[in-house]
Amino acid sequence: MTVEDIKNLVLSADPMAKHYVSDKKGDAFTIWAETRRLGTSADDRHDMGWAFQIVHYLKGEDRTIADAIEKVLIDHPGVAYRYYVSFERSSGYTRHIFECEGQ
Repeated sequence: MTVEDIKNLVLSADPMAKHYVSDKKGDAFTIWAETRRLGTSADDRHDMGWAFQIVHYLKGEDRTIADAIEKVLIDHPGVAYRYYVSFERSSGYTRHIFECEGQ
């Protein structure tokens, strides 16, 4: 999986998502970033991938985008992920955090 593949995956769930940071504030926004290079080798073959994180910030209860992100991750055969939710009292945002690995 390349960085471009990750970008296309994320944008298919949230076309307004930003890479690394977002200047958007408001009720909801999504950021994503590649975090660690993955490599596996076997039988003289090297497959490279990325660990990456997608974070959807949300004020309120509309989980539409978070659900869409999870759906594209489930539907992609080369991606494994963990899904966490946390609340930031200082900002009032609920964070939907997807820690992913893609080959």
